[in-house]
Amino acid sequence: MIDWLSEAAYLFSTKAFIITGNKTISFNEINERAVYLANLLQKHYKINRGEIAALLSENNLDFIILIFALWKSGAVPVPINTRLNDPETNNLVVFLKPSFIFIDRNINKQVNYKNAKTIIIEDDYVIDDKSKTPGNDGITENVQNKGFDENSTALILFTSGTSGNPKGVQLSFHNLRASFDNSNTVLNHDTNEKWIASLPFYHIGGFSIITRALLSGTSVIIPKSLNTDDLANTLITHRPTLLSLVSTQLRRLIAMRIKPNAELKCVLLGGGFIEDSLVDEAIKEGWSIAKVYGSTETSSLITFVDCKKDRNKKLSGGKSLAKNRIFIVNESNNFLLPLIKGEIVVKSESCSRGYFNNPKATDEKFRDGLYYTGDSGYIDEEGYLFIDSRMDYIIISGGENINPLEIENALLEYPGIQNVSVFGQEDKEWVHIVAAAVIIKPGLNVSEGDLKEFLLQKISPYKLPRKYYFMNEFPMNPLGKVQKEKLREIIKNH
Repeated sequence: MIDWLSEAAYLFSTKAFIITGNKTISFNEINERAVYLANLLQKHYKINRGEIAALLSENNLDFIILIFALWKSGAVPVPINTRLNDPETNNLVVFLKPSFIFIDRNINKQVNYKNAKTIIIEDDYVIDDKSKTPGNDGITENVQNKGFDENSTALILFTSGTSGNPKGVQLSFHNLRASFDNSNTVLNHDTNEKWIASLPFYHIGGFSIITRALLSGTSVIIPKSLNTDDLANTLITHRPTLLSLVSTQLRRLIAMRIKPNAELKCVLLGGGFIEDSLVDEAIKEGWSIAKVYGSTETSSLITFVDCKKDRNKKLSGGKSLAKNRIFIVNESNNFLLPLIKGEIVVKSESCSRGYFNNPKATDEKFRDGLYYTGDSGYIDEEGYLFIDSRMDYIIISGGENINPLEIENALLEYPGIQNVSVFGQEDKEWVHIVAAAVIIKPGLNVSEGDLKEFLLQKISPYKLPRKYYFMNEFPMNPLGKVQKEKLREIIKNH
């Protein structure tokens, strides 16, 4: 089989693939640049099949071309969240043990891993200078044929988990294609479609925009940045047909009185809890909202509901798409009848094969061809999924997954803290914010400012608790674990 980009270049040729700034680059041009970079990597850096390549980059043209060059070389790209601080980034890199680390020239990161070749991504790699065409520097025109296998690992994306350990989700090309095929039953791509790269490429929601466009011959528009002003300007200027947002982005666009363009046929809304009032307001303002449910482990969305068309089901997460199957099970792993709450379990060809170098977590989550999501919910008589809560208490704030255990462990290192419990609180702008309940050791005086200053040395700023609650005791279960639901209720009532 030929790789996806070569196939797309043959099928869609001169059609616009990537639009960024004042540049419009065709499928053919992207393929030529990817071939050039793949040859450079193979000749000068001896990159081989199966080697791990960590990527630190914002959404840009270089990122996309590098992904395709790595695929042509048989390597496995691992995009890393650029919002992590240096210690967190280095912890992931040490866990990965990559052969290569690619860092965008505009990213200020200090990555210390001597066993990898560190390469700064420069404009030369995408042949911005037209005089630097393949062949002018002794690099052969034809990339070495590494063979393309859809069952091989396409990429690894990190997701938050309850254990506090890194969880790198391994996704194959087959997983990504299955995800596209399933979503295309409702999105109905044609070659005139235009996506905005509205989510970070290091998240599955953002990366899926690239693969959907690649497999359907549609265009991807890359905004100057992901801040609301740049996103709004891109909407107004380029008039997309498809868009994927998290609640915080949609709420800010509405607050700015941005109206959807007439060509915008669908806005996928996911990334955690979605307020019903936000959906109502968006529909009133003319936005074509479709709520979706999915995760990194499922290669993005697995359910879909058109909130305007199916108004009576807009509180749901939607119905499973195409060949996807969703079940609800109890603690004994028995399948439950409609309307009975339990754990949400997924069967789909888009589901990951498991976690990188983490057999324990893989065995816990992937069993008998099913993915156990750790989310709680039920299915109604018509097959619509209703999500009750995240069973593992992951906090989703502004579309970012935040692991409360990581913050708890960091706070417990502070000498004056006796106990701590971190949880999410509902928030109008961020959907949820991080809150921390703490018990201070007797006789000590600890302020909120002390804790903030301490945590800044441990974790990224976006993970910092926005609220602190100083308490004398926590509600505990007989096993000595904090009862977070009761704790939140106590805080809410007082």
